[in-house]
Amino acid sequence: MDFEDEIRKLQTDLNKFCCECHAPDPDWVSVNNGVFLCIQCAGTHRAYGVNISFVRSLTLDLIEGIQIRTLKSGGNRKFLEFVQLYKLNKYQQIKEIKYITRAAQLYRDLLKEAVE
Repeated sequence: MDFEDEIRKLQTDLNKFCCECHAPDPDWVSVNNGVFLCIQCAGTHRAYGVNISFVRSLTLDLIEGIQIRTLKSGGNRKFLEFVQLYKLNKYQQIKEIKYITRAAQLYRDLLKEAVE
């Protein structure tokens, strides 16, 4: 199965929408956060730096191996549930600090552990 098929299988449920603004058909991902993003929100994520959000295009970049496994382990629903559990307001604008918190780093670490 090629990477396009793998990604298509992941684009179900809340992954059909941008994790931040809920725009339909996101074509970008934050690999280390395991979330699907629209192009506008991906641009904001890029500004965080790759240690906070490693952004890849589903149409321009090759996503393979550990990156696909990270997206499988994550997903928008799982991230939003984690945000709610740690009382990080899931409706905060991404320009705010929800990705630059200890809880968000813990989430990224858990995703990384899950795929290693």
